[in-house]
Parts: sequence; C-alpha cells; structure tokens
Amino acid sequence: KNVGGCANAVPSTMTSFQSLVSRIDRGNVPMPLDAPSKQDFPKQKDVHVSQYLPLEHAWDIPWPRGYERDEIGPVWNKKDCLDTTLSPITKGGESYALQRLEETVLKRPDWTASFEKPKTSCTEPSNPSTTA
Repeated sequence: KNVGGCANAVPSTMTSFQSLVSRIDRGNVPMPLDAPSKQDFPKQKDVHVSQYLPLEHAWDIPWPRGYERDEIGPVWNKKDCLDTTLSPITKGGESYALQRLEETVLKRPDWTASFEKPKTSCTEPSNPSTTA
C-alpha cells in the first residue's frame, strides 16, 4: 500500500519517520496464521518408501531402473587409456601449472611487479567487463 510521499525520500529525522508511520492504516493488520501441522498436508502414497534406507556402502548408490549392473560399463577401457594417438582437450596438472607460472610470472619480474587488477565495472549489467 502506498503511504504517500516520495518513494526516494528516506526519513532523516524521528519526526519525519513518525509522520510516515502515522499514515499507515492501523488496525487492519491481519493476525499471523498458525503454523501448519502434519494433518494439514494430504497423505501421499509412496510405493518406494521401503527402498529409502541408509546406504551401507558407497557402492550401494541407486542403480538406473531397467538395467542390470553387468549391462552398464565404463565409457572407456584400459586400452583407450594406453592409446598414444589420443590427445587431451586441455593441458593440465601440477607440472604444467608450474611451467606456466615460471613462464608468465617468474621470468617477467618487471611485468609481475607492475601488474594491476584490470579496471572493471561490476555495476554495469548491460556491458559486463569481467566476463569472457
């Protein structure tokens, strides 16, 4: 409900705040409702309720319905892992990260010392400067 006045003007004194509150329609505020009880919710029939047991082992995770464990296997096998013609999509690992650190930071001390965080503006949603 609009209590009048400018929506941009925030009360700066106690008198102006009291004036704002006095314009609110008193007496018509509804009482809070009681918290719902279990009886307020409809009873739902769950046919799988007996299967909701805590797992005994990590490998007891539910299996896709309609498939036996023998029917589903890994996406690749050991032979695929040993195939030298395959190349990774991206390079990674600690060794590569240390190599990149050496190339970009340690071998360029002047650049590293003068590096500044890019001037970005996170408050301009129409032209974000922090996204690729």
